[in-house]
Amino acid sequence: MRIVVPLLLSLSLAFGVYAHGVVHSVTINKREFAASFPPIGSTEPSTDGVVRVVATRNPVKSVDDIALNCGWNASKVSDMAVGEAGNTMQFKWNAAENPTAYSPWFHDAGPIVSYMTRCTNDNCPTFDTTNAPWFKIDQQGFDTAEGKWISRKIMDGRSVDVPIPANLKAGQYIVRHEIIALHIASELNGAEFYPSCTQLTVTGNGTGVPAEGESVKFPGAYNASDPGILCHAYDPTSQRNYTFPGPDVAAFVRDSETGSSSAATSPASGSFTSPPGAASTSTSTSGTSTHTLGNASSASSSRPKTCSKSGKRSVKKRSVKKRGKRRVQAAH
Repeated sequence: MRIVVPLLLSLSLAFGVYAHGVVHSVTINKREFAASFPPIGSTEPSTDGVVRVVATRNPVKSVDDIALNCGWNASKVSDMAVGEAGNTMQFKWNAAENPTAYSPWFHDAGPIVSYMTRCTNDNCPTFDTTNAPWFKIDQQGFDTAEGKWISRKIMDGRSVDVPIPANLKAGQYIVRHEIIALHIASELNGAEFYPSCTQLTVTGNGTGVPAEGESVKFPGAYNASDPGILCHAYDPTSQRNYTFPGPDVAAFVRDSETGSSSAATSPASGSFTSPPGAASTSTSTSGTSTHTLGNASSASSSRPKTCSKSGKRSVKKRSVKKRGKRRVQAAH
């Protein structure tokens, strides 16, 4: 079956190299917590802000790279965002190169997923996330009602709404909020990962914690041939039946959700916030990482037909040769 790629994909290919980004700010209860931007030139990264500062806006391309944890050379920061269990975190992404400027996110295809980990001794400013156990709290994919990926929805400057689990136990956490750009993901290692880590103090009287076996590590949670990573993101079947990579949303998070929608969308427990003057719509559906029809296939190919398990094509990992280019190493 031949798949026709829309013009928008061609534009993504042409301009994608210039359209990388980072989390600009996190707003909770109308209070905005700023993020420091990646350093320019020889400038040392700032320790201010609530989002750990990455060394570059460039995406992580390998699921086995240590940078998948919190981003390239993610530096610890001294500040903490504050929110009560049940509050909504509003993440705003910035694609501008200049720290004083703002440019909306550009890539139009792909999910946004969020994880949390509890900081040892409730001290996030000194916490090393290298071997941290992450549990999933939210995943937003393709909205069939609007015909858009969540990443397309934030291209006009909208924020991504992610609920703090209503029953989450109080303490200090790091929120790993990640865009997975799929505009060139039909080839192995084509997906682009943009992880960010926000330091958050959670208040309230909740008792919820992840169950044994619900947490994962980064790297380690994803495989390059996972159906939600190696896929044709512009294929209608892929969009309708998208399978999120990684684990399911933690059970205590799903159990604490207070309302869901039966809309035919990829499972998502969050939504997005429109900028002033824009029409506001949202999707709030609880679900698991798998949302598929039919049975999985074991045929071998590096070009899958869909992004779901029903169209999965298993492939062997291949090594990527270094081209003599100095790589940025990640430290957490």
